[in-house]
Amino acid sequence: MSEDLVVLREILQRELETINAYEKMLERVSDPALREIIDHVTDEEREHVSEMYQLIMDRDCLLYTSRCV
Repeated sequence: MSEDLVVLREILQRELETINAYEKMLERVSDPALREIIDHVTDEEREHVSEMYQLIMDRDCLLYTSRCV
């Protein structure tokens, strides 16, 4: 596996951990404005997850061409 894929998977892992942390924080927060901000940044992290996943799939596909679509 290339180092690039390793790094991308590490980033994906961190993004998922961050989403989990933000969701736990949401359970503790009652201020609507703060909840909105946390909700917003959580959505941004979800976008990062999607981007990292796509990059991983694209690069994984390059290594294992039989799995490419």
